[in-house]
Amino acid sequence: MKKAVFALIVLVILSNLVLATDEGELFDRARRLFFDKQWERALDLFNEILEKPKAGKYSDKSLFFKGRCLEELGRLKDSLGIFELYLDAGKSPSFKEEARVSIIDITFALYEKGERDYIKKIYPFINDSSHLIAHYYAGFKLSYAEDKEISMKGAPILMKIIREENDRGLINRAKIALLRIDPELLKEIDSGEKLTGRMLHIEIYDKRKKRITSLISIPVDLADLTIGALDPESKEIKDWDKIYRTLKEEGFFQYEDEKLIIKLKLE
Repeated sequence: MKKAVFALIVLVILSNLVLATDEGELFDRARRLFFDKQWERALDLFNEILEKPKAGKYSDKSLFFKGRCLEELGRLKDSLGIFELYLDAGKSPSFKEEARVSIIDITFALYEKGERDYIKKIYPFINDSSHLIAHYYAGFKLSYAEDKEISMKGAPILMKIIREENDRGLINRAKIALLRIDPELLKEIDSGEKLTGRMLHIEIYDKRKKRITSLISIPVDLADLTIGALDPESKEIKDWDKIYRTLKEEGFFQYEDEKLIIKLKLE
């Protein structure tokens, strides 16, 4: 009797080891397909793992990667549902952090497609600073909203970054994001440093859209933070020192390529 029980226990252990090996191999195949950008085939395998009752740790990983596959395939609402499920049921802190960022990206993309109520799903990340990466990312993302009432919701986070962070690159990105929302927000830096009264007027004409797409005025002290962001492909427009010399001499600077006409005027 004891031998029979012992044999049964060994059989169960061995079967579980085989199952774990099979699921591991299946997951590795699915992950390779994912990184090869074969989203559909990878999704099928991740679903196959999730349908198995004893997939264990591979079930957790597969749920996250299922969301990523759906996101890459443009099935935004489906992927959103999976990432929200992962925040509730997932086990990996790093995957949860990525899921939060994906939720912010997806909901903003749906908002830009005209499904405007989805933007509200970003708001909890604004109010919750316990997950700092998602908290900061929400502030940056909202700065791109055309509706100023919405973009302003990210402004307190950006000001917090400028006041409290030490990373100069992060601070400069926050300043650029604030300038997108409202240049008036950066007329006086929290450190107490007063900005000069000179203003730079920027007009951007999009040749493809055949209209002016941006018309703003910013303090000259902050111009070097934004000039490079106007047209990232152009080295000429990034050379703020050269531009500023031209502006001081002539009061006007214009840059043009096949996509944009950028006019700068100093006052």
